[in-house]
Amino acid sequence: MINKKNMKSIFTLTVVLLINTELFSQLPPLNIIPQPVEVKQGKGYYPVKNKLSVTFRETGEKKDPLFNYLRDQLKLLYNITVVKVVAEKDADLVFLT
Repeated sequence: MINKKNMKSIFTLTVVLLINTELFSQLPPLNIIPQPVEVKQGKGYYPVKNKLSVTFRETGEKKDPLFNYLRDQLKLLYNITVVKVVAEKDADLVFLT
């Protein structure tokens, strides 16, 4: 049975929850990914070919998943073939990792 004491507790709890919800909804979003300090658009352009060759300045097994993801996404979204080359002079794109 709901009596006066229980109604007061329910009302107080409801008010507290509403206030908390209102306070937390006005907080700015939490940005986990850092934003660039400055972005400048220069003159010129970069033509994208149907076949793109890439290389990594540093080699290792850690780079393979990155290459595989880049290759798969560019093929899927833009029908661009990506191949891995060893020499930087032969590459269209060099990752400086």
